Amino acid sequence: NPLPSVTSVTGNGPICEGDDAIFTIVGSSDATVSYSLDGGTTTQTVVLDASGNGQVIIAAATVDQTITLSLIENTTTTCSLVVTNTETIVVNPLPTLTSLTGNGPICEGEDAIFTIVGTPSATVSYSLDGGTTTQTVVLDASGNGQVIVTAAAVAQTIDVSQIAIGSCVTPLTATETIVVNPLPSVTSVTGN
Repeated sequence: NPLPSVTSVTGNGPICEGDDAIFTIVGSSDATVSYSLDGGTTTQTVVLDASGNGQVIIAAATVDQTITLSLIENTTTTCSLVVTNTETIVVNPLPTLTSLTGNGPICEGEDAIFTIVGTPSATVSYSLDGGTTTQTVVLDASGNGQVIVTAAAVAQTIDVSQIAIGSCVTPLTATETIVVNPLPSVTSVTGN
């Protein structure tokens, strides 16, 4: 009887934190594959289907996941083969918003400056004053970004809807308002 074999072990990485990590094992049809996860001592098994395919799924992964195969066995013939295939799925953390601040209160005609701090190089989506137009700003290598409304005449509000890096997206509902105080004025100067 021929020995069973493993053709390949692949992962669906890189993925984002909270996504399922999926390892796909291809080998001899109907064979049982023994494996362990993340260097653990607990051996688990998965049975490949008639086409020789099987999956190991780690739901809602938060850190990198590594699978190490140790044995493939044909349970009908009891022929088995020691294997050492390994595969790692990189799990990228979700980007975060650390702070959203404004330089208010300011005086009419001054620039309203919103400062956003979060994951470096992430893209932040926002809208101004309840508008439906979504704009973006990319945070720098230190995780800082600014949205500037020049010569503001009235109060300015920013609504941040998400922060993203690559395909990893964190929805947000952060908001900040900068109060714009009117300039004092002279109504009249009269003489007698």
